Amino acid sequence: METIYDAAALGRITDLASLDPYKSADSEFGIDKPDDKGRTALSHAASRGKIDVVKFLISQKANVNAQDNRKRTVLWYAAQSDPSVTRQERFVTVEYLLQEHADPNIPASNGSTALSKFIEHREPTVIKLLRDYGASTDHKVQRGSATVSIEELARATKDPDVIEAVILKPGQTSSRDEAVTEIINYLFRSIGYMNTAFGGVVRRFFGISGDIHAPLQAVPMEKQLSDSDSGIDIRHLEEDKVAAPPSRIFGYSDIDAPVGTAGTVGFDTAALDKDNETQGDNEDKVPHVSEISKKTTAKQFQAGMTKFIDDTGLGCFFAEDDKFLEDVAMKAVELENREDEVLNSKKDIQDITKLALYQPVFYCDDSTSMKSGTRARDQVDLVRRVARISTLLVPDGCGTGLQFINKRHTLDDNLKAEQVEEIMRSVEPRGNTKIGTNLERKILNPLIYDVIDSGKKLERPVLVSCITDGCASGEPSTEFRDAIVRCVDYLREKNYPPTAVRFQISQIGNDRGAESFLNQLRDDPLLKDVLFCTTQRLDEEYKKLNENEEDLERWLLQTLMGPILSLGRK
Repeated sequence: METIYDAAALGRITDLASLDPYKSADSEFGIDKPDDKGRTALSHAASRGKIDVVKFLISQKANVNAQDNRKRTVLWYAAQSDPSVTRQERFVTVEYLLQEHADPNIPASNGSTALSKFIEHREPTVIKLLRDYGASTDHKVQRGSATVSIEELARATKDPDVIEAVILKPGQTSSRDEAVTEIINYLFRSIGYMNTAFGGVVRRFFGISGDIHAPLQAVPMEKQLSDSDSGIDIRHLEEDKVAAPPSRIFGYSDIDAPVGTAGTVGFDTAALDKDNETQGDNEDKVPHVSEISKKTTAKQFQAGMTKFIDDTGLGCFFAEDDKFLEDVAMKAVELENREDEVLNSKKDIQDITKLALYQPVFYCDDSTSMKSGTRARDQVDLVRRVARISTLLVPDGCGTGLQFINKRHTLDDNLKAEQVEEIMRSVEPRGNTKIGTNLERKILNPLIYDVIDSGKKLERPVLVSCITDGCASGEPSTEFRDAIVRCVDYLREKNYPPTAVRFQISQIGNDRGAESFLNQLRDDPLLKDVLFCTTQRLDEEYKKLNENEEDLERWLLQTLMGPILSLGRK
């Protein structure tokens, strides 16, 4: 069973029935029971913009001001938020938390608050909301070895809307006061118009003159909100109006765009001053990979990758000025401008960039049962496609690895997609399914153990993607599981992070034995953080999407990303 934290982040805890299994399974259950980093279920839900979960947990008396081990509050997590969260979802979540008395002035251990995070994200609409609820600008934020004030942080963005939202000028009203002024001015202007058009009728009957020249720009036109939080509409405006603010500090993101507007507005890059950011908390140091806009340079793209590397413990593989990262960043910038590539959205590039950090190895089933139906043919096309995707951004000279359960084949980890297809088409399925024995002998030994035991260093983390149509045969039923556990233990002994090797296993065909085999692996607690089991049968989903190239490619990318995206949920 997934943890309550994962369930909250996925939007699944919305009523008592969905909460009961966690109460039954944990004798020490509490709505505010923290995970190993001190984060509550409410913090997880807020970070993913799951407003229904947030409302339900608060109705169950969840502490709206709970702090984690680094003093980060629920509101802080709503402000930081996962890259998949839209501006609208962030606004709604933050607004509800504030209405439920979330304190915007509780700082994290480095001094950051929800206000400072939204300054970095360049979202003046939410900054004004926080200011309306009493967010202070008096505190300072740690930036490496130095501290900066909120005003300095705002000015560093060079964004006039952000600066104006943070620094109230003498006599300047808050956004709520502005809204009231806007309404009053509108009424007076309307009355003035009616007096002018109808011979002073309002003035004669009610004694009100109005003012046809009353200003109508009291409220910034960057947001228009409905009465219901579920109906919030943050839209783009015509050129003669004030444009909506970018969703993150490096500009507008397609995943935040209303339908029909994605990619129509471009914003200049305005990175924060990095002079005092050489040390300290990395989440304050560089942008997320998802914060990259079309204006972003390769250098800034590389900074985003560096943050992901630091967050996931992969720093031992890549130096800050690593040539590999430079090449990936350059290719990422080029990919966005390729009209012939279906996977060129910002979200796609974000995922492919992370994927490029790993050395992919495809471990294919070539047992006799693969002759059934179109399994062998489907596997060839699927692996060819995922090999292409996984190498889209890797530098020249780098490729993918390919190995088989039975075929005598020397592991080559530098193949192109075309070479992968050619090799796979030459394979004749035969033999049983010694998937665990040969995982260790054919992949882990040459790629991991032999390299480290010879005194060398692994150049990149490794992603092993396994495909099988049946359960293990010709070996103990637990051998595949045991091979993975031994690998994890070995890496720990050699001082490599647990993220150094990620495993994925997928089913092809409809064999019930394979389904049971994967379910056992999925439920094994020792494999929880290292093996990712896909939930869909590859060939079945492939046939459903085969007529839509874009949907098929994007589904394959997300399938590949499963074990890597799960790194962020620890």
